[in-house]
Amino acid sequence: MKIWIMIALVFGFSLTSHAYTNTQPVPRDQAMTYIIKYSGSTTNAGKEKVLNQFDTLIRQHPDDIALRQLYSDLLIVDTRYDKAITQLNIINQDTQVPSLKLMECMLTERIKLPHNICYRDVISLFEKNNLKDFNYLLALHLGESPDFELHKKNWLETHTLSDEQKKVIALNPRALVNTYYP
Repeated sequence: MKIWIMIALVFGFSLTSHAYTNTQPVPRDQAMTYIIKYSGSTTNAGKEKVLNQFDTLIRQHPDDIALRQLYSDLLIVDTRYDKAITQLNIINQDTQVPSLKLMECMLTERIKLPHNICYRDVISLFEKNNLKDFNYLLALHLGESPDFELHKKNWLETHTLSDEQKKVIALNPRALVNTYYP
């Protein structure tokens, strides 16, 4: 759980706020109940039951992006990366949020290679949306882009890296992915 919280803080992913304007209160409230149940569960069987209930909720509300995002977050916490990738893929088909596509690439890399094609897509998505934030730098770093150092230098002219961001950028790209998704 500590790793997941760190991911949220370092990357600035909008884990649940992105799509909540599109969700109905009932499924959102039910999803939050499942997250609380999962967090309080002390057995694998209890966690499995909650994940199955969440899966049923997703099937009842297949177009609710916020629910899918919450479900993918929970799947990541449970290290079910392949299922999380499936959810993120569905989300990214509809929303094209660069930071969520970055998360999808990192998970894809975690369970299978090659990775560079996915990161190139993420970089293009950031550029298409004119977003040159830390996640953009991270995508350049993870994709081992030859432009990373130049963009990092330009970005640092107007921004300051936090201590956590400095640690992230200092890691080897493969080590970085394995740190966040063990």
